Amino acid sequence: METGLKEIWENAEVFKTLRDKKYDGRCKECEYRDICGGCRAKALASTSNIMGEDPWCEYEPKGGGAVSVTEEDLVWTEEARERLSKVPGFLREMVKRGVEGYAREKDINKITPDIMAELKKRAGR
Repeated sequence: METGLKEIWENAEVFKTLRDKKYDGRCKECEYRDICGGCRAKALASTSNIMGEDPWCEYEPKGGGAVSVTEEDLVWTEEARERLSKVPGFLREMVKRGVEGYAREKDINKITPDIMAELKKRAGR
């Protein structure tokens, strides 16, 4: 019997580790760690530690508390919410955080389907 994607997402140790967000290196100290999190694939490839720092990140953390995005900071249009609702449930929160982080980075306070499409294109998907 094959293991379903949902079960793998919820129970595989590597995904549990990724959801815990206990970073190492500069990512651990970075005030944008909750929004960005760095590239875990690059960290794994270069340090053999999936939670290690992202070696391609040029940002130098300033320390202090983590910057986070709250519901009050960003407005989702109805169309964008509908598009988000089509994302598989087990990935939806991760996608939402990514879109909100991108919007924050670009000083955008209204999430539209166009913003989501731009981010998807940028990610190469």
